[in-house]
Amino acid sequence: MKVDVYKNLTKDCFSIRSREYFTRGKVIKHVDSAFIVDVEFAVQRAGRSKVLKEKKKNVHAFVRGTYVDLKEYVLEEILRDCFFHEVTYNPYVSGSFFLKSDQSLVDCAELVIIKDKKVYARNIS
Repeated sequence: MKVDVYKNLTKDCFSIRSREYFTRGKVIKHVDSAFIVDVEFAVQRAGRSKVLKEKKKNVHAFVRGTYVDLKEYVLEEILRDCFFHEVTYNPYVSGSFFLKSDQSLVDCAELVIIKDKKVYARNIS
């Protein structure tokens, strides 16, 4: 299923919003962990501008891709067995997602694991 995943500050989790035709725009799940493939990191410029102007957060940055429903223990095994980079987003620092380690900008990734309130990406560009 094609989705947008974003950090839900109100519920302290991640929300998964559908991009499929009949359910487009509807939040289908609230999760603490997720597995997303064929990922694009998307930031809406107007939303970021509003954050910078009003100093008030809004939903404007997404991990966009295909959601794969995996069990928690499988996610842990994948994270343990493969090399991942931690990716983050801060509208006050950049208009793009970036690597936490060196602040290199990130546009897309082969796969993303969301776990422990962090985003981990593999095969990034």
